[in-house]
Amino acid sequence: MRQDLSTVSDEELARETQAGSLDSFEQLVYRYEQRVYAFATQFCHNSADAREVTQDTFVKAFQSIGQFDCRRQFAPWLFTIA
Repeated sequence: MRQDLSTVSDEELARETQAGSLDSFEQLVYRYEQRVYAFATQFCHNSADAREVTQDTFVKAFQSIGQFDCRRQFAPWLFTIA
């Protein structure tokens, strides 16, 4: 496993997550958590709800990562879940 995941593409991280790498999924969460939260705040009436939507998004993404097509972009797939 490489030490620096910051230079790896989202799609490669998703592929590695599909292969069982929790570190790769953690990197995806790190990259997208603030963006998903900002997206959720547009639709939620308070920050607690936005945080819950953000958490639920990543739980569902992790549970469904096997269905992600790594030939496609990761971000639109994630925001569809959100």
